[in-house]
Amino acid sequence: MRVLRRYLLTEMAGPFSLGLILVLVLFLIQRIFLLTDWAMNRGVNLLDILRLLLYLTPLILFIILPMVTLFAVLLALGRLSSDSEIIALKASGISLYRLLPPLMVFAGLAGAVTLSLALEIIPLGQRKSRELRFRILQRYSEAGIPRRTFIDFLPRMVFYVRDRDADGMKGVMISQEIRESDESEAMPREIRMAFAEAGRFIHDPQTLENVLLLENGSFHIRDLKRSLYQTVEFKECRIRLDFDQDRHGEGIGLEEMDLYQLLTRKAELQTSLKEPDLTKAAGKKQRKELRELRVHLHEKLAFAFGCLVLAFWAVPLGIQPPSSGRLRSVVLSAALSALYYYLLVLGKALALKGILDPAAALWLPNGLILLSGIYLLDQKARERPVWILSFLEDWTSRLEQRLRERYGRPEDAS
Repeated sequence: MRVLRRYLLTEMAGPFSLGLILVLVLFLIQRIFLLTDWAMNRGVNLLDILRLLLYLTPLILFIILPMVTLFAVLLALGRLSSDSEIIALKASGISLYRLLPPLMVFAGLAGAVTLSLALEIIPLGQRKSRELRFRILQRYSEAGIPRRTFIDFLPRMVFYVRDRDADGMKGVMISQEIRESDESEAMPREIRMAFAEAGRFIHDPQTLENVLLLENGSFHIRDLKRSLYQTVEFKECRIRLDFDQDRHGEGIGLEEMDLYQLLTRKAELQTSLKEPDLTKAAGKKQRKELRELRVHLHEKLAFAFGCLVLAFWAVPLGIQPPSSGRLRSVVLSAALSALYYYLLVLGKALALKGILDPAAALWLPNGLILLSGIYLLDQKARERPVWILSFLEDWTSRLEQRLRERYGRPEDAS
């Protein structure tokens, strides 16, 4: 059995490494284009670009590790099935349950890495990223804004300055698109235009915030969702500036909190909600913050545990007919990963709206997958037919055949 365990771990290591690199590169491509724009149009140097990519990598790894783990297990078992090694193991008296320990060890290691990323490494990377963005924007704004030129100062923000002297900027115009984090990139919620007699930049190294202070002007706001237009006069107005304009709120965010900070803040909110003199408005705000914090915490824990529960699905689904090719494993891993992520997103949305308790909403997908995986594994070990397994085998076989016919692949390719 020691040889079998080592053999299975070796078979999974190769697809896992390859899948991790490919998916990581795919996720980084969009950010690379954005950072290239910063380098070409905003003077961000190459070293800062590489640092931003480095700080972003833990978050991407956290997202893709369950999917890559599922892909590695499916591909390894698919290779054993296509070479009839699974049949040989059964003929030797080795049941499918004997394959579980090395698979669970592999998935458990991936889950442990995912959990450490979620609770410690990602918050550190997010804090370092915010510090670096603060310094980049500080240098960029202090270098001076060109006079009488419309420039894309930040993503979705156009800037114009009529004149500039030692006291600051004169005749400032700003056009900014306001979006919700869950809205399509093609549809902003609001368009805001500000006209001010004067303006200057303020940099706070304590809160890591860059602020544009406008004086004696007006805001023109067009609400595209409700078809409204309004004008607001002001004597002084502060606009927070960040390369990530979709980031809402000020100060440290949930993504920047490690496990100790999350638990500490949770205890503070629970204690504050028990105070008798708490106002209704303050209580509503704190309950909302507590719910968001619990959702964030359970999401991290449940997602890391997903590496293990997906492995229970991978064992019965990875064992395939000898005639099947590797494309089946790729299609199954993509489809099952998409289903798992959809269930988590749905549970998160229900929890944030207060429809379900955060613990129940975020852990329910894991429970459903775990129970269904155990059932499928038991049926497969007893060699009993299961409708869903037969359907997936037929569907992936037809899809593989169509792709081979379309791209001219030979019938025996794998």
